[in-house]
Amino acid sequence: SLLGLCGQITGTLNMARPRHKHRRMDSAPGKTEPDRGDRRSNIIRMMRVPFVLLVLVAVYYWPILTARGFFWNDFPEQNFPYRLFAARSIKEGVFPFWNPYVFSGMPFFADVQAAVLYPLNLLLTPFVSGDWLSPLLVEYQIVLHILLAGLFMFWLCRDFGITRTGSTLGGMTFMFCAVLTAHIFHVNMIHTAVWFPLIVLLMRRALDRQSLFWAALCALALANTFLAGYPQLILHIHYWLGAFVVFGVAWRLKTHQSRPAAEVRRFGLFLAVVALGAGLSAIQLLPTNELGKNSERPTLEFRESCEGSFRPYRFVTLVAPNFFGTPDKAYWGIAQSDVRAGVHTYWETAIYCGIIPLLLAILSAVFIRTPPVWFLSGMALLSLLLAMGDSFFLYWIVFKLFPLFDRFRVPGRFAYLFSFSVAVLSGFGLDWLLGHAWKENARIRRALIRTGIGIAATAVLIGVIIGMGGLRGGITNFISSAGAYGNNTAAIQRFVAETIYPQVVSSWWVFVFLAAAAACILILRARGFLRASHTGALCIAVTFVDLLLFLYGSDFPFSTTSYVSRGKDPGRIYAKTPVVRQLTEQLEEEFFRINSRDSRPGTTDLGGRNMIFEKNQGSVHELFLMEGYNPLRLKRQLLSRSAKGLDILNVKYTIHVDHAAGRMGFALNENYLPRARVVYDYRVVPEEDRILSTMWREDFDHVNSIVLEQEPGLPPSGAHDAAAGAARIIEYGLNAMTIEVTTPRDGFLVLSEIHYPCWKAVVDGRPTPLHRADYALRAVEVPEGTHTVRCYYESRAFQTGARISLVCLLALAVILVAAARRNRQHRSAPA
Repeated sequence: SLLGLCGQITGTLNMARPRHKHRRMDSAPGKTEPDRGDRRSNIIRMMRVPFVLLVLVAVYYWPILTARGFFWNDFPEQNFPYRLFAARSIKEGVFPFWNPYVFSGMPFFADVQAAVLYPLNLLLTPFVSGDWLSPLLVEYQIVLHILLAGLFMFWLCRDFGITRTGSTLGGMTFMFCAVLTAHIFHVNMIHTAVWFPLIVLLMRRALDRQSLFWAALCALALANTFLAGYPQLILHIHYWLGAFVVFGVAWRLKTHQSRPAAEVRRFGLFLAVVALGAGLSAIQLLPTNELGKNSERPTLEFRESCEGSFRPYRFVTLVAPNFFGTPDKAYWGIAQSDVRAGVHTYWETAIYCGIIPLLLAILSAVFIRTPPVWFLSGMALLSLLLAMGDSFFLYWIVFKLFPLFDRFRVPGRFAYLFSFSVAVLSGFGLDWLLGHAWKENARIRRALIRTGIGIAATAVLIGVIIGMGGLRGGITNFISSAGAYGNNTAAIQRFVAETIYPQVVSSWWVFVFLAAAAACILILRARGFLRASHTGALCIAVTFVDLLLFLYGSDFPFSTTSYVSRGKDPGRIYAKTPVVRQLTEQLEEEFFRINSRDSRPGTTDLGGRNMIFEKNQGSVHELFLMEGYNPLRLKRQLLSRSAKGLDILNVKYTIHVDHAAGRMGFALNENYLPRARVVYDYRVVPEEDRILSTMWREDFDHVNSIVLEQEPGLPPSGAHDAAAGAARIIEYGLNAMTIEVTTPRDGFLVLSEIHYPCWKAVVDGRPTPLHRADYALRAVEVPEGTHTVRCYYESRAFQTGARISLVCLLALAVILVAAARRNRQHRSAPA
């Protein structure tokens, strides 16, 4: 039924154009006006493909749309809390520069992953109700991006001259490819990836027509991708565009299709697009750069960057994506050479695009002799080789020679560019197969028939060998050498026989079925038994079933059963439990922090397995947590769960694990220090690497003394009567706090708040230095008497970026208005 439905839908894509003729207007001889029937037919024809893609997306993500399944991993742990925190703050009239509820406080807007200004995230703001945002609405937004991916790819394929049928296949292949499906919970990646086809479309038009109008729109789309918050993909996109422009310039000059002066203008236009796009996104770019300098994510060594490399043995996933299992079904595709490998290796190396799209892409690369196909074929191969990381020398060259590649891990994400190329090439390949140019060539017909027979026969033969247990020993040796499942050979053999091998067999026979279907279509078309319309319908229908099987072959990336039962519904995860209510009520009376996660064995890093709250739950319920989840967390943090560390950080409750009883709960830290206090004694330790060791020494009085890194304006008093002064927080917000301080002599107001260069301080309205105290906290010099101290967040990087973005936005508006006027004048000019 599904095949028939897809065939009927697809059969409408190439319907003949309506027969209505244009009629002359009586009042304006020489001009024509379409009648109502013609306009209606045009609208129907325009909406046909979007409707088909919408139906396919609805079928594909039906469990999400009906709330029977939920995205997991980063979606409930990071992305949903981000969306909720940003939307709630903006609706309350507060721009979220700072988030005090995770990691004891850290920048929020400057974190590009927060994507506060991404337009489709801003649209969520009106839907906040009662401090809550429906997670289903956020998931709908993600699914909407998948639909946009298909539409943008369809339009790009049409711009390349591909027919509606071929473009529909290209759009469907792109929006359901394994990269977008397996990374669906990496929301920033999805939000960035879907705009790439539109960017290429706009860039093509800008360069072909040498048009400032299309160049301005392309710059706007580029800025939009940066605001979406996934820098690694943005870097790949810019390098891809640069290669695309250079290839076009070189080709036109070689074939004498253009003069050097015109190509210089085109290249200058490309640079202008990149510059304008960067300028439009400067409001985010500059604060993010500032955060990067203060974060703990430094430049990576080559070995570290190779985490998630696409190893040669993983080429089997080009045709059998679940050959190594899935994250919920004993994923075993981990080699000893992998860096920090785990089940996440599955989605980091996902590359599957479907059997028929891959076959058609290969056919187009072999038989079509056009510059776009040559370029896309070359980029597909290049992306595949780069995805191999340290398994192939090419990635090492790029890592060493090309700027910014040393900032990112996971070469396997180059699979995105491979999938993009395959999607477009599959459209070209389907058009070629549906055409008639090759029918007169007996050699090509024989080659197609032999290819189909060879694919089917090889797949069946390997399937028989696998079914007879031919790979069982090799898989056992592979798993044993990797060490991911221990070194007990007998246990591994049972594990392979009972768990691993059945899924290997089933995964391969799914490929056999699909390969046989592709081979039949190819052979029947080559023999002339299939008409073009039937061939196109079958290719689209089988491809959709193929990609649907990939998604529903396991409980990954969402499920109607296991992930719901594991509580991955954000509405259930973040329900207000009695503990949350009690803590919230206490926070109305006083300020304190909570330590809800233990440390790794032998370390002070908050990465232990035991957690009472979710990693970013503080952002959801406005609880001040000591921990969080963010790869861009600040380099200067206090993560020690020692008694001194908890006291200094104003931690009132800390996690307590009863391993014998298998329970965990909160324990009261009776000696926790207040959020704001007055101190009179200090030590100066200018060397950063000596500060913590000084603080943790037994002879250091952390209650009455602080450690500073620079000499302050006040001499040390040596006093140990911190109780003599009083500090009371009278106003507390995300970006500012006001404290009333009373002290009998000059001293320091110490705030258990994380220091960051953007925080400033004033005492009674007069600017005063804000010192970094106790390695990561804030301290303000306060003279004798009663004073009002205000700390506020002020980012010069944000202000400069906002000015640059505003100027570029005005320039963009001028370009678009001027282009609209020229277009209007051109239309109104007499024929």
